[in-house]
Amino acid sequence: LVQQERYITGLPSWEVPSGSTEGEDELAAAKTELSEEAGFHADHWDRLPGDIYPYNKFAPCRNIIYIATGLHKARTSVTATKNEITMVKWVGWPALKKMISTADITDGQTITALAVAGLALGRFK
Repeated sequence: LVQQERYITGLPSWEVPSGSTEGEDELAAAKTELSEEAGFHADHWDRLPGDIYPYNKFAPCRNIIYIATGLHKARTSVTATKNEITMVKWVGWPALKKMISTADITDGQTITALAVAGLALGRFK
């Protein structure tokens, strides 16, 4: 997870690395976000089926979810000033579920991504 200061709420927010494609290939954009925000590269990427529309009542924002495995530190450092990343934290599934249930994770896109990934990986039983 990465922690970012969010202007709208004025609060820090724990989130999965994410961003827009800005016209680039979806997988390339996901790799860039993981590297720039969290400082990691992955050996393997799986795109989960379907697209998520978290704001379908008022915006056409489409989310695509990838599961990255075989993580290792990137050679370049996290671009904290660009992305306003204040902290990077490795969190296991039991702690993720607790962070959601105690409202330590409040970002809707992150909660959705974790729910979809957790179901795909059999982490929610």
